[in-house]
Amino acid sequence: MDGTWAFRPVRDADAPAITVLIAETFAQFEGCVFDMMDEWQHIYEPARWAGDGERAFWVVESQPGREILATVACAPADGGEPAMAELKHLYVASEARRYGLGRSLVEHVEGYARGLGVRHVYLWSDTRFTDAHRLYKKLGYTQSANVRVLNDISNSFDFRFDKDL
Repeated sequence: MDGTWAFRPVRDADAPAITVLIAETFAQFEGCVFDMMDEWQHIYEPARWAGDGERAFWVVESQPGREILATVACAPADGGEPAMAELKHLYVASEARRYGLGRSLVEHVEGYARGLGVRHVYLWSDTRFTDAHRLYKKLGYTQSANVRVLNDISNSFDFRFDKDL
């Protein structure tokens, strides 16, 4: 990877590229299936999902106007707790990993959340995404005892990670 990339807010026109990125990420793990029809409806119009004033969603392009290399989003906490936010949709293309991009995106969400007065960020991550778990722990997130069963097509179980800002 040559290191030329651009970070920007998501557009609805990014939906096909985001779909490919997430599907390719899931395909790297046995039994992990990206089911956009039933589980990821908001990806059809990601800017609309993010544009409700409570959420934010960003992409990283390999060069302005080119391939989407990564995504990340921030959403209000389930239950509406104002001092908490959820980090969502952190996906980095395999060829763009190990360059610090994931770290930069997590730190961006944390900074964004701080600007909203958030004091705690949490995320859910599929139990199969062990590289991501190492990143979260390196960045100060604690894996909690909470496990979420999704009852989805992939038979997913998610670990919860938490960090006080």
